[in-house]
Amino acid sequence: MAVKTFVGTYAGEIYYLEIDTTRGLMSEPVPAAKLDSPSYCVIADEKYLLACSEVDTFDGKYGGGLVSYKINNDGTLYELSRVCTGGPMPCHVAYDPASRFVAAANYDDSYFHGSFAVCELDENGMLSEPQIFVIHTGSGPDKSRQAGTHVHQCVFHGGTLWVCDLGLDVAVEYLLDGDMARKKRQLHTPPGSGARHMAIDKTGRHAYVICEMGSLIATYDLTRPGDLYPENIYKLTDGSPGRTGAAAIRYRNDGMLLATNRYKDNISLYFADGVALHLLSRTACGKTPRDGAFVPGTDLVIAGLQDDDLVALYDISSRKLEKIGEIRLPRPTCFAFL
Repeated sequence: MAVKTFVGTYAGEIYYLEIDTTRGLMSEPVPAAKLDSPSYCVIADEKYLLACSEVDTFDGKYGGGLVSYKINNDGTLYELSRVCTGGPMPCHVAYDPASRFVAAANYDDSYFHGSFAVCELDENGMLSEPQIFVIHTGSGPDKSRQAGTHVHQCVFHGGTLWVCDLGLDVAVEYLLDGDMARKKRQLHTPPGSGARHMAIDKTGRHAYVICEMGSLIATYDLTRPGDLYPENIYKLTDGSPGRTGAAAIRYRNDGMLLATNRYKDNISLYFADGVALHLLSRTACGKTPRDGAFVPGTDLVIAGLQDDDLVALYDISSRKLEKIGEIRLPRPTCFAFL
């Protein structure tokens, strides 16, 4: 079986490759579309790709970009529509097939105000202009990194939208209603930890928030009412001196949880049992593992090593991360599978 894979980058292009899951091999990547800093992308309706352009000016407008593409049979991308997200540096995009909402996380502006924008995707793959736009305000305790808000991820789940804010040390749950986003509750992470990304388990009862600055995972019981604080905290580093920066977290429905940690340059594999995480494997990798993902339908993990210009493939069938191959690809930042 071949898994069609798109790779976002900081190299001005989205790349396409195929993963031979029987032999555990990756094809040579080929350019699929040109776009300034397409740092995150997601598949919609199994025929469109949505990509954010992590820039501060897009098509002459203030803010970053959001682009929809039709996926051709050969893996190339045909541009269908593009809109400005209203805020600079969009670094994450999410799609909800039930509502057809598309949410983009704008990291910050010149005043350190992060924001998010919500558009709609029609049946033909065309994006509307943003219908909802929300600016976060406030700051965190680490003034070198949290002088303002930094929206880093949007996640649709169960009819609501979760928004992770590194500057505020929170993941905020919103109800989307017409052109309004109404705040429902917050998951608080440890002060100064920098909430970056989150994952929710298959039951919808438990959440896992990875924190960039603290290099940790905080776990939550979502069945509890109101604002929540962590049930447990798991460190991704041994506390040795030097820069650290957790990045990606991914959950698989059998309970496997994957986390990447930049600058300490390791990847961790856990088993998630409710709010408890059990470390199965932690392996050193190349420079700056920006993203890691489970390859659908397989016991393979793919990782983008941004500052080594490499994509690596791991076998986890033994519940350990065993590297089985790598290919050259410039500045990889994310993966989307068709």
